[in-house]
Amino acid sequence: KGMPDYKYDTKYNMFFPRMHSIDPQHKKFYEAYVNPNRRNAVRDPYTEQIIPNFGENLDFFFSYQINWMYFRYFMWNFAGRQNDIQGHGNSYHGNWECGIPFIDKLRLGDSSDLPPYLAENKARNHYYMLPLILGLIGLLYQYRKDKRNFIVVMLLFIMTGLAIIVYLNQPPFQPRERDYAYAGSFYAFAIWIGLGVYAIYDAIRKKIPETTAAAVVSAVCIIVPIQMGAVNWDDHDRSHRYFARDLAYNYLNSCDKDAILFTGGDNDTFPLWYAQEVEGVRTDIRIVNTSLIQAEWYIDQMKHRQYGADPVPFTIARDHYISGVNDIISVREVLKEPQTVDVVIEFLTNPKYHLQTQRGELVGYIPTRNVIVPVNREVVLQNGLVPEKSADRILDTIVLSISKDDIRKPDMMLLDLLKNNNWERPVQFVSLGGDWRVDFKNYLQFEGFTHKLVPLKPSEINDQVELMIDADNLYDKLINVFHWTNMNRPGIFIDHNLSLTLTQVLRIRDMYARAAEALLQEGKKEKAIEVLDSLMVRMPTYNFPCNISALGNDVPFLSVIRLYYSLGEQEKADALVQEFYEATKKNLIFFSQRRDGGEDFEWNLSYLQYLASILQSHNEELAGKIYETFISYVPDARYGSREY
Repeated sequence: KGMPDYKYDTKYNMFFPRMHSIDPQHKKFYEAYVNPNRRNAVRDPYTEQIIPNFGENLDFFFSYQINWMYFRYFMWNFAGRQNDIQGHGNSYHGNWECGIPFIDKLRLGDSSDLPPYLAENKARNHYYMLPLILGLIGLLYQYRKDKRNFIVVMLLFIMTGLAIIVYLNQPPFQPRERDYAYAGSFYAFAIWIGLGVYAIYDAIRKKIPETTAAAVVSAVCIIVPIQMGAVNWDDHDRSHRYFARDLAYNYLNSCDKDAILFTGGDNDTFPLWYAQEVEGVRTDIRIVNTSLIQAEWYIDQMKHRQYGADPVPFTIARDHYISGVNDIISVREVLKEPQTVDVVIEFLTNPKYHLQTQRGELVGYIPTRNVIVPVNREVVLQNGLVPEKSADRILDTIVLSISKDDIRKPDMMLLDLLKNNNWERPVQFVSLGGDWRVDFKNYLQFEGFTHKLVPLKPSEINDQVELMIDADNLYDKLINVFHWTNMNRPGIFIDHNLSLTLTQVLRIRDMYARAAEALLQEGKKEKAIEVLDSLMVRMPTYNFPCNISALGNDVPFLSVIRLYYSLGEQEKADALVQEFYEATKKNLIFFSQRRDGGEDFEWNLSYLQYLASILQSHNEELAGKIYETFISYVPDARYGSREY
């Protein structure tokens, strides 16, 4: 009732549409399934893009949604797995691989020259299709012997597998592999595996005594789970691994006393809750999850004391943040001049300034794109938000800009916090990602695993705002505070999952490199060397490869090499260069032979180019050797003239 009646143009309607997302990255992926030369194509009147027809939607459904997003996961469990690197369609990341050479070579190409990061991946598990064969035997046996129960198991198999694919209609580029979504389907197939063992027993017991048949079948078939357990052990063994706990400890200890810490998704938040709840780590910090802060019950919780942390100073009345109210707040520039945060909150909450909608409702809005937050200089220094050495850089106000036409509830609550906090408590952020519409990034200081909002004039180099760093503070955290339990233990399981281990290594290497760079700029060379040495001891390359091509960007490791040279540590730098160079050469050999390896090939080629540029003024002989390799893959290149 009261909702508008939407009418759709029938020429855009079709049976079973699959390609639906308006995300630009998704649309680019969809283009591979759409024929641009198709006659009588229907085009979107706004974008002029061709609307996929029924056949093209079916192609996407079967090749991507069924084959890539279900059958691949199914085969991981019953045929074998290539590695644990998330794949988006190429032949060397995240495919199923059974270990039978002619089958794998036919599907994925020659794997005899895999680079180390792929060949040594512990999740490269081959089952030789043995579980699959047993399951198919069981499926046929049950169909022949017990059709009623076969239908029950088949329904379980389909409804928890293929039916979910149809229902979810997943777009491409999922943030993580989704195999866990179909666990019920894999359980159903496991029933058939069990029946397959009985089917073999039932077939041979007629020819030999039943006791002997049972013993023979048990002895032969138990090889399958034993083999699976053996190859899966090393990439499922979490013993001696404390990385998630240590990250939580380090996140919390990146914060100042009594900080309000904004986190993003589950992975940023749950380990921190554990650290506070179970181990009592930094209970003075109040964690605010931006995904949950859209719910009124969560905002209510923030207004109460928790452990040793005071309430978050939210003062907006509950009527303004209950579900369905101010989820999206429009920006209307009725006031051209920047306004203080008090005025902005007044426009949001005071009915005197509200606008009336077509349905007669009164709604608040943001009256300006530039929000001023006053700065209490004495309070800032008194609470240690800014060190005395930076006192002359403290601003009287900071200005937060809003570039989009609306803000969301988390932005509203952040503005309310800044209005009331008066710089009494530090405000810090775990991640700069998410959908923040209020831009505060120019006033952030790098604290290791968090960024702190500080009222300092931003540093600018080459007209680019640089991330501010308190070098001495970050040095102390890296050397004396942060925990890295067993990260240098040989053989510890290091995985490629989204938020754990290898993907975090780039961030950690970058953090150490930033700290060393800041210390070097301040002339503190001994401390800078200590920081880099600490990184290489705590996260050695035998556990964390120096060139993890799958992650797309290994510049932090190259920054470590560059800094070692700048600090006069020639021997250490040369050793790392040689190791990185050898790994990159192997990557180039492999990717140059793959039709779908272009992106990784170009990444590795750009690493060599960057490495040669670093070495030019430090080791000409080694630079020449690396450059020769570079031009051997790009014969027409001139050093420094081509970007990748």
